[in-house]
Amino acid sequence: MEEVFGRTGASRNVVLGTDLPALDIYETERDVVVEVDLAGLKKDEIHLEVKDGVLTIRGERQPLGEPKDGYLYQERALGRFERTVTLRAPVDTESVDARYVDWILTIHVPKQ
Repeated sequence: MEEVFGRTGASRNVVLGTDLPALDIYETERDVVVEVDLAGLKKDEIHLEVKDGVLTIRGERQPLGEPKDGYLYQERALGRFERTVTLRAPVDTESVDARYVDWILTIHVPKQ
């Protein structure tokens, strides 16, 4: 696994005013699989790109309705985010499959 992703799995992360979504990365015999927790996002608010061996996931969490006065505690982060993962194995960027079910984005990137 270390050969595919390096020591940490995720290479660069850019925070643009929010916390980063959690992700898991694993490998099967055929694919590199990335699962990303994107609770609260609509499908059309998620943008993926695989280029030069780097998977980039971008999005923006919007408020869920009108702001509320008198919050006692607010933990859900809002705003733009970007996660990048360097895929250290050769991959087929033309056959990426992504599915968004129950707030989890699952991305299968086939190995070459």
